[in-house]
Amino acid sequence: MLFNSFSYALFLPLVFILYWLPLMKSRRGEWQNLVLLVASYAFYGAWDWRFALLIAFTSLSSYLTALRIDGSEGAARKRWAALNIAVNLGILAYFKYAGFFVDSFVALLSLLGWKGTPPALHIILPVGISFYTFQALGYTIDVYRGRTRPSRNPLRFFAFVSFFPQLVAGPIERAERLLPQFDTRRGFDYGKAVEGLCLILWGLSLKLLLADRVAVYVDAAWKGVDGLAGVPALLAVLLFAVQLYADFYAYSEIARGSAKLFGMELMVNFRRPYLSTSFKEFWKRWHISLSSWFGDYVYIPLGGNRKGAARRVCNVFIVFLLSGLWHGASWTFVAWGFLCALFMVTLDRPMSRINGFRPLKITLVSGLWALSLILFRAPDFPAAMKMFSAIGFDGFSGLPAYGLGRTELIFACALVLLLALQEVLWERRGGALAAKFLRQPPAVRVLCAVFALLLLVLLGHYGIGNDSRFLYFQF
Repeated sequence: MLFNSFSYALFLPLVFILYWLPLMKSRRGEWQNLVLLVASYAFYGAWDWRFALLIAFTSLSSYLTALRIDGSEGAARKRWAALNIAVNLGILAYFKYAGFFVDSFVALLSLLGWKGTPPALHIILPVGISFYTFQALGYTIDVYRGRTRPSRNPLRFFAFVSFFPQLVAGPIERAERLLPQFDTRRGFDYGKAVEGLCLILWGLSLKLLLADRVAVYVDAAWKGVDGLAGVPALLAVLLFAVQLYADFYAYSEIARGSAKLFGMELMVNFRRPYLSTSFKEFWKRWHISLSSWFGDYVYIPLGGNRKGAARRVCNVFIVFLLSGLWHGASWTFVAWGFLCALFMVTLDRPMSRINGFRPLKITLVSGLWALSLILFRAPDFPAAMKMFSAIGFDGFSGLPAYGLGRTELIFACALVLLLALQEVLWERRGGALAAKFLRQPPAVRVLCAVFALLLLVLLGHYGIGNDSRFLYFQF
């Protein structure tokens, strides 16, 4: 079930009504948790009912293991934690990486002279498995570290792992932040509900007006990469950076907005990353829940920056290589992670020594990030090399040929500029502007919402054959 589908437009109000039924509220919110749990499994099982069994197993194993960790001492605690980590990562490795490992092993053997065909595994990748697996792992590790008390209520814990707004593509929440919200009955907050609807509308606008529109050009350019050259190639690279941001940012905002309708708070996952002046800053603004997860559970345990410069550089590369592999079972993703680490360890320190030149730094960071995404988007290395070599500053006449007509392309570029202007404005006065809007009379807010909905209906991209799925569903 997609956030930008009519089925979700029916599903969300139905769950909202059941959740807030005044006669069904029970002590400590157990009715509310039950509604969320049933809704979450229905939401997830809509793709394939077998996926619901998998997330139930992940939840059960993490729930029971955390209780054993809490009831054990010394080496036993470590064994239980290691067992849970092994089970969760083993499930993730099988469903997401089994084919990749087999193909890589066969390719290695072929280099040594062995000729053979890898077996066909036919493994279906469960939607969102990387996200909820990391959330469950974070819970178990936090219980082991003593940062979080284990939940002794299976209903609340299962609802925490499967909470449908952030189940499929995050943000990856920490137990210490989200789990306590299931422990008390939520009271309806009109202001929070209005804020949630605004976030949903903003997310849909990013997705339907911008991300899905530029996706047409990007997809057409990549399909014709063999004949691509000059400005069309450069524009395809830049527009994919816009598409990826608008698409994932849209999902995160719709997730936050949906959660607010139920009195729940999810973390902010993006903070205007394309205004970063260093790569370290970029990763504090981009996909914050994943970046902080790798920081807390991989980088710091490896020693972080506490064991010298050489060890720090090594740890940075380890984190980014794992992050690349997390994004996809392909060597192109691993190479993308390597390139991101290389940018951070080689460019951040020289840039930090230069005072001023903020626009130039922003352009450099965002431009190199866009180039790195060639590896992120490419199906293989040959296609990536073709795109790298095709980039140039000629060929303006070929622009309309790649998926979008001239008017649509101009409109898409205008939307990109409007988004950039909004990001700059929000960086400076975002909180004040949001507060001012929410203080407006209800009639004004309703008129703004109706106008935004009309824009979505009239200008949203609903082309036949357009793949409207969110990009991060594949991860």
